[in-house]
Amino acid sequence: MRLLWLILLLLGGLLVASRLSRPVAPAPAGEGRPLDRAPQPAVIPMSRPAAVSVAIPPVSGSRTPVIERLARAEARRRIEWAGKAIYLDSAFATPDSILRRWNDHPEVRVAVLAALDNPSLEAEARAALGEWRLVNLGFTLTEVADTNVADIVVHWIERFDIETAPVAGDGAGRTGLTEVQSNSQGEVGHATVTLAMTDPRGRRLAPLEVRAVAMHELGHALGLPHSADPRDIMYPTVRRATLSDRDRATATLLYALPPGPLREPTTP
Repeated sequence: MRLLWLILLLLGGLLVASRLSRPVAPAPAGEGRPLDRAPQPAVIPMSRPAAVSVAIPPVSGSRTPVIERLARAEARRRIEWAGKAIYLDSAFATPDSILRRWNDHPEVRVAVLAALDNPSLEAEARAALGEWRLVNLGFTLTEVADTNVADIVVHWIERFDIETAPVAGDGAGRTGLTEVQSNSQGEVGHATVTLAMTDPRGRRLAPLEVRAVAMHELGHALGLPHSADPRDIMYPTVRRATLSDRDRATATLLYALPPGPLREPTTP
């Protein structure tokens, strides 16, 4: 009996061993456990690139027609909005309607020459320059001695000829003249101011008169047009020796606007 049990146990052990040694068939795809796969790279979501702010410097004389048109429209709007507080609207009365001013100049250098052995007149011209220094122009008016480096040169003559240089107004004749050199975009490059020591009839000008004329002509050298109000220094016939509020406001606005024409170009 014992022998029989031993035989049965031996046969059962052999049967189990044969099953364990049999190879296991792989599970079909999609059934059972998933197939082993090669590791996949991680997917990193790409962020949108940040906006880059680029400062575009103003390029004088090379702006696109659209930008030019927008600049002119904005200049006209600001002049109209200022109304009677300024007199830049008088630029529309000129044939070219160009705003002329110094552009991109951190410093404008002024040379006041000797007044033919009359230093008191030189002092009046410097006092006139000092009045314009107090106006917010966005740059410095610096006096220099060398005319070769000066942007504005103030020099003197005895008088203007009454036949060739009359002025409208009280009939006294011209006592000052400013010649401004500028390009087609209204950018001033140089100015020459000529001041007389007497009127065309030979009457010697009082120091305060010289200061008023010098202030008026320096206003032209800075780009200011004439005013129709006799209370302003830029009235064609000078009648005061101080800047008005309109003079200051006009100069400040002029240097807040780009130089150049105000009107739209006419198409042929």
